[in-house]
Amino acid sequence: MNSQKISIFSSFQSNRLTYVLDFIFGQFFKAEYTLHLNYNNNQPHHVFYSSGKDTLNTSIQVYDSGFLDSFSHELSTNHIHHAQGNSFDLFSMIFYHLARVEEYGKSSNDKFERALAKDSFLHSAELLNQPIIDKLLLKFAEAIYSKFNIKLERKSNFELIHTVDVDQIFAYKYKSKIRSVGGFFRDLFLLNFKRCSDRLKAFTHAKDPYDTFDYLKESSKDFKSFYFFLMAHSGGPDNALDPSSEVVQTKIKSIDRTSIKGIHPGIESHASEQFLEKEIKQLESILNHEITHSRQHFLKLNFPDTYRKLLASKIHEDHSMGYHDYFGFRAGTTESFFWYDLENEKTTRLLIHPLMVMDVTLKKYMNLSPAEASKQLSNLVNECKRVDGPLRMLWHNSSFYAEEGWGGWKEVYEEFLNFCR
Repeated sequence: MNSQKISIFSSFQSNRLTYVLDFIFGQFFKAEYTLHLNYNNNQPHHVFYSSGKDTLNTSIQVYDSGFLDSFSHELSTNHIHHAQGNSFDLFSMIFYHLARVEEYGKSSNDKFERALAKDSFLHSAELLNQPIIDKLLLKFAEAIYSKFNIKLERKSNFELIHTVDVDQIFAYKYKSKIRSVGGFFRDLFLLNFKRCSDRLKAFTHAKDPYDTFDYLKESSKDFKSFYFFLMAHSGGPDNALDPSSEVVQTKIKSIDRTSIKGIHPGIESHASEQFLEKEIKQLESILNHEITHSRQHFLKLNFPDTYRKLLASKIHEDHSMGYHDYFGFRAGTTESFFWYDLENEKTTRLLIHPLMVMDVTLKKYMNLSPAEASKQLSNLVNECKRVDGPLRMLWHNSSFYAEEGWGGWKEVYEEFLNFCR
């Protein structure tokens, strides 16, 4: 047995099991697999997935907890925890985290009803800052190689995926007179004379503090880049510049033409597909091409509604799979994976790209200093390098403006990119 096709025995076949095996051998590793439901002594298997009642010394045993052959949303932590011995169900653990089972039906006190990192299983197990699925699969590959001399190779390599969320293209330019005058007198009242000066300069020919796009393009030229644009402009927590403005449209068209562009759906899009489709069509009209990538504003994800709306709006790939309040690996992996609709028990065509870290997470939610943030980012880079997996990061074009508390963070950003080179 030295081919790249892995033979697996299981006493059952289910959508859940197929989903996990497709991920392991079709997305994570460059390999194929065959699933056998009838055991044959004359047909040895590389992997034996069973409840442990029968063991097979000629195969690698993976314990079957029964979770993948059920419709249950409750899996004992004894089976998904990073444990040793026959009580650890590797396949169910992978399904539990990729399908985000724990997030269904869970309430949150967050003002945007977002899941909180501290409530997650991986955080409670102190595993959120590690790509635990990747580590376990690489150990699984070592066992395959040791027993059968078959080398399973990862499809991905370490690389930085550089992404930018554009909530506001400009800080001061092209705002309405009411917003501009009101903002000026607010800054004056707070004795923030530097901001008052910046506002006045922005009305001349000076560059707006948020117009950092040339700098972002030059800094990230060694990496694959994505830009996500907020089109929602009706006020509230979104409140982007009016996308019907010719100035706004011209600016969007000019931003890093080598990058991939996507939609940044506003908060209201969760209440209505019409809002989402309107925002997508606005961006498609500006860029004159189809939009198939998205990232939710404020990283707001509600299962299964958010992903179903994206699919209905012909979004093929989403980049929201990260916590807003903590960095790390929300789904336990660096690898992209297809969304599994748990309520309908089926794999969908929506490809999910994990997000490991966001600038606002480090500064606002974790209250880290620039020096502390750089240390954590260095650790994060090392974790991804150890498993040879991609690192997807998020920075905002607005996160360089010292007058809004971002003094010293430009250096953090540049150091982070250098870590990844």
